Amino acid sequence: MTNTEAAAGLVSDKIATYYVVPVIPGESSTESVLYYEDSPSPEKWQPVAPDKLNARGQNRNAGMIKLLQPPTDTIIARTGLPSNVLDLTVRLYAGVARTLAVTDELGGAYGLIDGSLIIPVLADTKRGLILVFTQTAGSGKLPTPVTRLIGSTDPEIKNSIGG
Repeated sequence: MTNTEAAAGLVSDKIATYYVVPVIPGESSTESVLYYEDSPSPEKWQPVAPDKLNARGQNRNAGMIKLLQPPTDTIIARTGLPSNVLDLTVRLYAGVARTLAVTDELGGAYGLIDGSLIIPVLADTKRGLILVFTQTAGSGKLPTPVTRLIGSTDPEIKNSIGG
């Protein structure tokens, strides 16, 4: 068990959690991603702008953000998005983060732990974050071979009281 895994287990109920929803990209070579969080209604999620991903969001205070890509049927049920706008060929694989404007000792590369990315964010800082997705060919063979890695645009995650 790594230090990140141990820390995540101790404070998992204090980590702000956001759902990653890849959608069909436009003309760009980067993956388009929508973000959601739980809402007061247990049946639906509410959208979150990429610049509002905050470790202190959702009344949490662990200094970390948890990102996960739920199954397609859950995404459709909780967002109301039709399946034809979802990019069903990609799965969340990893994340690369860098603290902006200050020097820190935080790591930069993060892999999935139990299907989630846990990204630490120091108090009163922002981190640039690029999500990495695997894309499959949909060949029907199991396991489906990965054909390429795709990066997302760069949301800035933060740890601040000011929103």
